[in-house]
Amino acid sequence: MSDKLNIPESWAETNLQVLIDVRDGTHDSPKLIDEGVMFVTSKNLKSGSLSFEKCSYISQADHDKIKQRSEVARGDIIMAMIGTIGNPVIVDTDNEFSIKNIALFKKNKQFEDLRYLKYFIDSPLFAEIVKNKKKGTTQKFLSLGVLRGLNFPVPAKKEQFRIVEKIESCFSKINKTEAALKKSEVLLSKYRESLLAKAFRGELIAQDPKDKPASELLKQIKEEQAKKVKKKKKDSPPSFEDNLPFNIPDSWCGLSFIELVYLRARIGWKGLKASEYTPEGPRFISVREFNPDGTISYGDSAHISQERYDESPEIMLKENDVLLCKDGSTIGKVVIVKDLIEQSTVNSSIAVMTPFSGVDANYLFYYLRAPIFQQLVQSRIKGAAIPHIFQKDLRALFIPLPPENEQKRIVAELDRCFTNINNLLETLKKLKALNSKQKESILNNAFQGKLVPQIPEEGTGHELLEQILQIKELEEIKKKAVKKKIIKKKVTKKKTANKKATKKSK
Repeated sequence: MSDKLNIPESWAETNLQVLIDVRDGTHDSPKLIDEGVMFVTSKNLKSGSLSFEKCSYISQADHDKIKQRSEVARGDIIMAMIGTIGNPVIVDTDNEFSIKNIALFKKNKQFEDLRYLKYFIDSPLFAEIVKNKKKGTTQKFLSLGVLRGLNFPVPAKKEQFRIVEKIESCFSKINKTEAALKKSEVLLSKYRESLLAKAFRGELIAQDPKDKPASELLKQIKEEQAKKVKKKKKDSPPSFEDNLPFNIPDSWCGLSFIELVYLRARIGWKGLKASEYTPEGPRFISVREFNPDGTISYGDSAHISQERYDESPEIMLKENDVLLCKDGSTIGKVVIVKDLIEQSTVNSSIAVMTPFSGVDANYLFYYLRAPIFQQLVQSRIKGAAIPHIFQKDLRALFIPLPPENEQKRIVAELDRCFTNINNLLETLKKLKALNSKQKESILNNAFQGKLVPQIPEEGTGHELLEQILQIKELEEIKKKAVKKKIIKKKVTKKKTANKKATKKSK
């Protein structure tokens, strides 16, 4: 037998179809309607559970046609046969639904509890067996014939139950660890948010009376601003003097972005298309290159021609520019330009901010990531189909300005705290990966006969398989006998009808 399994001598090995009635759902695409019978596809199978959220619906007539081939009942297993093949789920609902591109394993008298099969499908062993049996180019799928012919390890029935109990006992402990790790991640995320909230209320570090107040720094900034930016009447900043969004220390100033930051976005290239991207040239940064840690994946970006790059000098990126996504589903996402070695620019969904002298770029970057600022952004978002925030609204948003030296101390403290948080998160990530590997190891051992000992008194898989084959053979004989009786009755009935017809004709 091909793909021979590494199992104990007391175990048997056979095709799935010998033990289990394996079917599949429809491959057609019945008409979807607003209400009716739920129509389940692979997208409804997630992490071992069946979700009817965002489920499609089909008519009762279409459902009745599908269930003639594959009627799902409580205790059966369903599994994705296309895309991410696997994700087995033991059905625990009596809700009526139809399936598409999904395998159905029907429970029977010999296999009323299909957990052993479910864990086998979840195992790395199953993934290895089907790896080279998938078909398709754009999207891989597993055919029903291949699935039915897959090799399946068969221990004695009592050993199967012991294997399942051991798996679930081990997984229960691992799941508790995973829940604790997840809780730790949530707590670290909340801690990071609280640090940012404190930082921009002046509560993270103590104020130093020796620092020059922010009002002195603001005079210097306004001198630079007057030289660098041509001010328009409509750009007059709002006054936050009597209406601060949140409290700040007396030595700070509450200002609008236009007073501290040179803000701009792409105004040219209206006709730029993806077909104009070039194999090399200046980098064309989009929000897809924004990393969660605030860095930029320059190597993943597209390129544009030098001519296109030169069209908009105002958004040619410089070291320590801060970039904010102002359009679409990732609105509010922020990165800071570091380690810039190539000419780079941005697409139209990104606002570029260059802080004036005396405003620390890292301070600005941290502020833009803080929940305090993100809430301000959300309050200004417009548009239903594609959300966006206009430059005029960004210019008017509130920013607290501490003294220059205090900005640097805030950044240093946030750097220190965030480094510690990131180190802890990395440790949690490694522990989660270790947990995942432990589960894989447990399943590998389970289906190689190494998880629980074999007990001779329980019998062997060969004996169980022989019993199952004998039962199937008897059932087949009974079916043939019933079929023979039906045929005999039909023949007898036909002969009687013919005799009556003959007598009547005479």
